[in-house]
Amino acid sequence: MESGSELVAYWLLTVSVALAFSLGYYAYISIKRKFDEEYSGASLLPKRLIHGVVYMLFLVLLHEAVKLRLGSSPLEVLMLLAVAAIGIPLLVDIVVTSYRLLRGHK
Repeated sequence: MESGSELVAYWLLTVSVALAFSLGYYAYISIKRKFDEEYSGASLLPKRLIHGVVYMLFLVLLHEAVKLRLGSSPLEVLMLLAVAAIGIPLLVDIVVTSYRLLRGHK
């Protein structure tokens, strides 16, 4: 019966990862839409790049704070999943924005 509980654990992990990345993606889209509304189009890319890097630094600091507070706990894995769910779309946006800045696109 241990293989049944292992299967449930894998299923829960898969559902957790999918849910975390879905929530992270929609949070990223919401933040990006609000950011695009606030700033003008001419200077949008440099500001978006700077804000993306700052958000990544905040995520790294948040992870380190939780790691120091919890040690090696299963909660740290959940925190790392949440940070990755938000950080990966931000990292993709930083790369795309950098590419657009280097190519001169608006």
